[in-house]
Amino acid sequence: MTPEPLKIVLIVDATNQHQIRAFLQQLNHNEVELLSVVIEESDLCLALPQVDIIVLVVSTLDSHAFKLVNQVRHAYALPLVVIGNTQDQTIICEVFRRGVQEYLNQDQVTASRLLQTLQSAYARWQWFKQHNAVLQCCCSSVDKHATLNNTLGQGLKTHFAANTFSTFHQIIAQANDAIAIIDLQGYYIEQNLMHRLLLGYSDAELAGKTPAIHFGDQVFRAIYQELVQNDYCYREVISRTKDGKLLHIELKAFTVRDFQNHPICYVGIKKDITERKLVSSIVTQRDRLLEGVAAATNQLLTTKDFTEAMCLALATLGEAVKVNRVYIFENHIHPHTGEPLMSQRFEWTDSTVTPEINNPKLQNLAYMDFFPRWYQTLAAGKLVRGIVKDFPEGEKKILEPQDIISILIVPIFIEEKFWGFIGFDECRYQRQWTEAEESILIAVAGSIGGAIVRRRTEDALSKSEIRNRALLNAIPDVMFRISKDGDLLDFNGSRNFDLHVPESDFLGKKLTDFLPQTVSGKIMSSIKQALTSGEMQLIEYQLPINGKIRDYEARMVVCGEDEVVSIVRDISDRKRGEIELRKSKEAIEFVSKAKSEFLATMSHELRTPLNAILGLSQILHQEIFGALNAKQKEYINCIYGSGEHLLTLINDILDLSKIEAGKEELTLALVQVHELCESCLSIVGDRALKKGLQLTREIDPQATCCFADERRVKQMLLNLLTNAIKFTPAGKVTLRVQKVPQGIAFTVSDTGIGIAPEHIQLLFQPFKQLDSRFNRQYEGTGLGLALTRKLARLHGGNVTVKSTLGKGSDFTLLLPDYPQYALPTEDCNDDQNQQVSSFFNYSPRILIGDDNHNSLILGYLKAIGYEVKQLKKTRDFLSQVRDFKPRLILLDSQLSDCVIMTLVQHLQQDPQLQMIPVVVMTETIEACDRFLAAGVKECLSKPIGIAQLESLLMRYFN
Repeated sequence: MTPEPLKIVLIVDATNQHQIRAFLQQLNHNEVELLSVVIEESDLCLALPQVDIIVLVVSTLDSHAFKLVNQVRHAYALPLVVIGNTQDQTIICEVFRRGVQEYLNQDQVTASRLLQTLQSAYARWQWFKQHNAVLQCCCSSVDKHATLNNTLGQGLKTHFAANTFSTFHQIIAQANDAIAIIDLQGYYIEQNLMHRLLLGYSDAELAGKTPAIHFGDQVFRAIYQELVQNDYCYREVISRTKDGKLLHIELKAFTVRDFQNHPICYVGIKKDITERKLVSSIVTQRDRLLEGVAAATNQLLTTKDFTEAMCLALATLGEAVKVNRVYIFENHIHPHTGEPLMSQRFEWTDSTVTPEINNPKLQNLAYMDFFPRWYQTLAAGKLVRGIVKDFPEGEKKILEPQDIISILIVPIFIEEKFWGFIGFDECRYQRQWTEAEESILIAVAGSIGGAIVRRRTEDALSKSEIRNRALLNAIPDVMFRISKDGDLLDFNGSRNFDLHVPESDFLGKKLTDFLPQTVSGKIMSSIKQALTSGEMQLIEYQLPINGKIRDYEARMVVCGEDEVVSIVRDISDRKRGEIELRKSKEAIEFVSKAKSEFLATMSHELRTPLNAILGLSQILHQEIFGALNAKQKEYINCIYGSGEHLLTLINDILDLSKIEAGKEELTLALVQVHELCESCLSIVGDRALKKGLQLTREIDPQATCCFADERRVKQMLLNLLTNAIKFTPAGKVTLRVQKVPQGIAFTVSDTGIGIAPEHIQLLFQPFKQLDSRFNRQYEGTGLGLALTRKLARLHGGNVTVKSTLGKGSDFTLLLPDYPQYALPTEDCNDDQNQQVSSFFNYSPRILIGDDNHNSLILGYLKAIGYEVKQLKKTRDFLSQVRDFKPRLILLDSQLSDCVIMTLVQHLQQDPQLQMIPVVVMTETIEACDRFLAAGVKECLSKPIGIAQLESLLMRYFN
């Protein structure tokens, strides 16, 4: 049974009430339930029914807070947890002395720790509440016998052993905390199992001993004295277990008194907080190191002198990492041999070690002679670390004379090249470096690399200043230096740029003094925007020059804090060219549009007489109005065939003009690839047979279906197949279908005449064939491939070609699996499914119970717009039906006959659900008869085809 959640009331007298409330709300609602928040002290008199625990949040633990604690303790007989801002042990002890179960420092509150504290306080309260009567009896009995014996500790032990000690023993034995009892002289009386497990001492080993055995005399005396004076003691102390292990212990001790308020014993509750202390120590050490790294990084960034910046940064790092020496070595190459060398460049040491910065032995050290391991390791981006005595002999000869005991070496990379390293020496003890320290010091090496890059950059900028100025002078445009107020400060002219005015007319003046207001205002606005954003601004403007309007382009580039450089170019010729190009483009577009409209109109006008020709020729061929001789039949067949060819041509023209006019609309549906290919091959089969060509197919089993306009895909494939047969005198034509990452690829390959590379670009242009010889030898208009490519791109795909003259061609039609807006999958979210439903404007619901054997049917139904849900569990079948409200339930016999019969029976018994039709997909007629007798509407025989499924949907969804 799931335990009831703890019901909490939050009493707030602090500014951070929202933080504590947020923590409570983060907790699992199955564990904690926040009933209310009390802010006003006047509300403390309110009744709090069904409350398990009270949380009191105070801003300051002062007299007002203690008064509030007393008010809460007297108003409600409930466990109380206080959250405050002090770490003063004396104040915390006073809080516990006033009856508080737990105390938390608000800076250390987390959701998990708050939950643990609440559960612990509530459990302890329930424990004392449950055994209060027994405890009072024990105290009364001890008090009576204490008067008969001057030695209270011995009398207490004797009496407990004789009468009530066994009962009290059961009480503390059942507790989850480590609990021990000592007498008034400080000697152990009893401990529970958790106390034995914590310290490792048996009852016999603690008999006649005080807690000094594990706390030490000094600590125990302080605890004992505080208990005697205050009746309560709360401390975090270090305790040694029997096997010598040191533990951090949270101790809560209090005095047990009898009805006459005489002390009879002391109870101590211990909690192991070693792990928490260790984490706190690691965090403190990490924070100190991070502060040092931040300070060192700041020194590298803000100190202008590079050498001074490096020395300050190393000193800061040495103190933060708490090592004796920090240094930087730079790599360089031997001028003659080319071998890698290293030399010390910077160093910091504390007062306990001797600096080595002037040691000549640390200059031009050959890696391969002394530190080959270091070079390989550091160049790979890894660290060198460890105790020097464990290093190879060659390394120890260099390191041990410097009194280095432990060492850490971090590589420095500049522009992904191994530049050198920074080293940290510990000369006092064997130090093991933590992962956190190493990670932070790797970042330090990056900062040092950045400082070196900055210095290199500054040097490069200084050396290139003259060269850059020369390059500026060589720019063919004119440049003006303009202040933020519009003062023209300087300019750099060009031989090819005619200013049309002398310098005296503009130099040193404001833009508004010599430019029209519209132009000067536009320039000033771009200057302001450039200075604000720091980005280059591009503007264009016109000026009247010698009676003519000229066009100019100006780029505003920030130069300093309050200046820009304006690079001005005369673009009058370019503007005139753009105007001419625009006019030409508009003329071409007008002609193209007129052509498309003409073709569309003519195609429609030609259909009317053509329909009469085709219809009358068919009637004559059927000899309805009399018999025909052989010659008449031949002529009629010729008339009908020519009419069919002309109709195909007109349809192609009409399709092409509709696509170019943007009026073609696709009717998308799920297309079975195998059936589509077989249909196309059967249509062109006779034509290939007449030419003696071999017609083959290669269809990838994974290419099952695509989402497209079936009529248009068939039209595209027939165009490609017909062309392949037409231009293949002998050999074979192959249709190859492959599933590729981009979708499905239909490739038509032939062994025909092929295409020359210079002619391939003409293939997809309307009314184009390769040359006049082909026009005479092969019939056609040249529309097929142009129409095919446009239809493919309308689907989001494409048609590509590979060909070799005299050997054959490969035409590939690539169609995406699904348009982005069309087909959902089982992984689609609700929004995507809604988009699909709106696309088809129809979304009836179907519930499928198929035991995961009909994913194709599930995907197909979703693709054509049905809202489908899969029955995952049969236990809550009726609730799923009520929630989903399907109009059809489709079950698979894989669910077993018994399950299906039971589900149908449940539906029949529910008046609201019995009208929902149930269809079962089965493999045997015998099972179908049983299902129909049970109330199933109909059965479908496996395997289920698309046509069979469509017929079913038409019956139940009209």
